[in-house]
Amino acid sequence: MNIVIETVASTTIMVSKILRALQWEITPEMATCLQMGLYTDTGSLLHSNATAETFAEASFLLKKGSNLKAISKNIFQTKSLEKLKLWGRILSRISQNKDGVASSFVTHFDFQQTKSNLDDLTGVVDYLNAVPKSLYSILLTERKDGKVKGSMRTLRDDVDLTEISKTFDGGGHKKASGFAIKGKLKTECEWRIENAEGYPENFSSVMHAK
Repeated sequence: MNIVIETVASTTIMVSKILRALQWEITPEMATCLQMGLYTDTGSLLHSNATAETFAEASFLLKKGSNLKAISKNIFQTKSLEKLKLWGRILSRISQNKDGVASSFVTHFDFQQTKSNLDDLTGVVDYLNAVPKSLYSILLTERKDGKVKGSMRTLRDDVDLTEISKTFDGGGHKKASGFAIKGKLKTECEWRIENAEGYPENFSSVMHAK
């Protein structure tokens, strides 16, 4: 069975509703796990996908005993030394082009040098959006399987990242999308997207990896 509801902010909200429909008792431990998914998918309820329904679900899970202190400490306030070293490399490479695209990259060599892994990338692409006047942010990740993954985020309502990601056979949501293509990262390179569907004819984005 495949359930797709594009207006729901987090998959855990759907899981919670299914559990209630099945009349399963939601324990405090279950509520904490569901709340964690809700919080990470909505940026602690700060992203625009946090609707009245999202806040109602967060309230329901609080009543069921979800531990917000544990979620905040383990997800947002605690980072391993390896993760911090990896993030340092990524953040030191941030650049912003003339169109307002904030970008950075991470190579397979970076993972080896910092003794980190792909899981340590969680959350870093959102920090790229902190660059003022960003159209959107993108992080390119070189993987061991011979592919480069692009992770994109935006805070703007007038940008639909799915229109960009599907150009590379990717997908996701309007404000959080991605793709994976065969290849490897090279320094002093650039790519350009022109006339993506849904954008003006003169729309283009160029990312420089330096």
